Amino acid sequence: MRDRARPVYERELMVVVLAVKRWRPYFLGAKFLVKTNQRSLKFLLEQRVIQPQYKKWIEKLLGYSFEVIYKLGLENKVTDALSRKPPDVQLCGISVPVIINLKTIKEEMENDLKLQKVIVELNELREQEDGKFSIQNGMLKYKNRLVLSKNSTLIPFVLNTYHDSVVGVHSGFLRTFKRLASELYWEGMKVDVKKHLVDRLSKYGHFLPLKHPYTAKAVTELFVKEIVRLHGFPTSIASDRALGVTPFQVVYGRKTPFLLSYGDGEITNSTLDEQLRVRDIALGALQEHLCLAQDQMKKYVDCKRRDVEY
Repeated sequence: MRDRARPVYERELMVVVLAVKRWRPYFLGAKFLVKTNQRSLKFLLEQRVIQPQYKKWIEKLLGYSFEVIYKLGLENKVTDALSRKPPDVQLCGISVPVIINLKTIKEEMENDLKLQKVIVELNELREQEDGKFSIQNGMLKYKNRLVLSKNSTLIPFVLNTYHDSVVGVHSGFLRTFKRLASELYWEGMKVDVKKHLVDRLSKYGHFLPLKHPYTAKAVTELFVKEIVRLHGFPTSIASDRALGVTPFQVVYGRKTPFLLSYGDGEITNSTLDEQLRVRDIALGALQEHLCLAQDQMKKYVDCKRRDVEY
């Protein structure tokens, strides 16, 4: 509200300064144009007498190479959309997650005799009697859901994504199964989801006291006596002492996801080199101006001093 009370010239000047500050990395070392419909800003760099309230804004533009071009408001047929944007804006985004390689699905489907039989029936009869299976864009669908082979290598990855990831947030069997069933289908899907979540449902833990010092043999015997006796041998064991197991696997129960590198090869960053050169020039000029300012201040203070002899 306080800025709205400022004069029009000062507000237009503030817009230029804030825009230059925002895009500063792109303006350093390059000449750019400032187009405005404020006629008085055309003479921004030609003023000899500057009022104090405008001086602080103009000082922020020193060191940049630019030219102010005045454009008559009547000639500006395209209105400034940013200055006339509505107070409430609704943004609609469409995101399409792609977590499955369709090529891999097709290759695995060719090795699945049961699915191949369904595909042959669809190609011969055009449509099954029950109408559940269909072929869309070359992919087998079950009630408009993508079909995977029962022994697909992608199933563990899908289960990890829909349950163990940040998106899945370990939301339990029912929610995980419903999310999967809305997009995918494979034979025995419900059983696979239960097996994947069975050790994460109860949050049940065993705490076994050990007397120090203890040996590996004592730990093994206690584990067999108190754990294996009740639940049987585990299919996998994750421990912070295990060899070849990362902390990520201990916490989340799965391997660390692969990260794609930005790119191979060296890229010469000429823009950064240019910015560093401009910075050195600016620092040199700043040091020179500080020395001149120091001399001026010393000269002004020395005017009130006189030599005293004793």
